[in-house]
Amino acid sequence: MGKTCFFVSRIGDPDSPEREFSDKVLKYIVAPVLDKCGYQTPVRADRITQPGVITTQVFTHLWNDDLVIADLTGRNPNVFYELAVRHIRRKPFIHLIQEGEGIPFDIAPNRTLTFGFDIEKAEQAKTALEAMITAADDDRATETPLSLAVDFSTAGVSANPLGGGIAQILSAVQEIKGAVQGQVAQRPWGHGRSRLVRDVVMERLSDKLRELGVPVKSLGMPVETPGGITIECGDRKIEIPIGDAADLVDGIIKPLEFLKRIGA
Repeated sequence: MGKTCFFVSRIGDPDSPEREFSDKVLKYIVAPVLDKCGYQTPVRADRITQPGVITTQVFTHLWNDDLVIADLTGRNPNVFYELAVRHIRRKPFIHLIQEGEGIPFDIAPNRTLTFGFDIEKAEQAKTALEAMITAADDDRATETPLSLAVDFSTAGVSANPLGGGIAQILSAVQEIKGAVQGQVAQRPWGHGRSRLVRDVVMERLSDKLRELGVPVKSLGMPVETPGGITIECGDRKIEIPIGDAADLVDGIIKPLEFLKRIGA
C-alpha cells in the first residue's frame, strides 16, 4: 500500500470558483505527481468518506498522513490553521501557491513552490513537486519556525542547557531567514532597502548570541565578503558566510557544528 497524502486548500461551496480552482490544482498538478511517486489517491477534507466528526478526521490526517500538501493561494484562514498543526507535527509538508501571489512573512523560511495552469508552467510545477516529494521521503524530522518556537519555550525547563542553546540559535537563524526572504526577496545584501534589514538581522543575532553567553563585542559586514557577517568574539574576528546560515536552517550544517565554528 502506498504512502498517504492530505491535500489542504480553500475549498468553497460546490460549483464555486474556489472549489473549481482547488479541483484543478488537485487533478492536473498534485494527483498525477503523487501517483507517479507511489502514493495513494490524495485526500481533501470534502472527500473524506468515513462516518464521524469531519473536524476530528481532518486533524487525524494532518497528524498521521505521510505527507501534507497545502495550497496557500488566496490566504484562506482555515488553510493556515491546518498548516500550523502540520508544522508543529514535524512531519513532511509542501507549500504551493499560484504564481503572482506574495508569500506570507511567517512561512517565508520554508520553500514554497509556485505554479500556473498553462502547459509549460504546470509541467515545471509538476517536476519541482516530484523533486520535493522525493526529498520529503527521507523520513527526517521537519523543522519549522513554529516547532522551533516550541523548543525555545520549553528550553527553560529542560535539563539539557546545550539543547536549549541550540534551540535559541535555530530560532534566531529562522528569524533572519524570514526577514531576508520576506522583505528583500532575492536582492543582494548591502544594497538599497536591504541595508535596513541587514541592521535588524545583525541586531537580533547579536542579542541571541549574548543570551547564550557568547562574548560578542560587535557584528558587522566584512568588506571583502559582502555576503557574510563578521562576529568579533572575545579577541577573535570570525566571518560567517550567509550561505552557512542558510545551510544551518536547512539542516546541512548541524547546530553543534555551528556553535563550534564560532567558538561557543
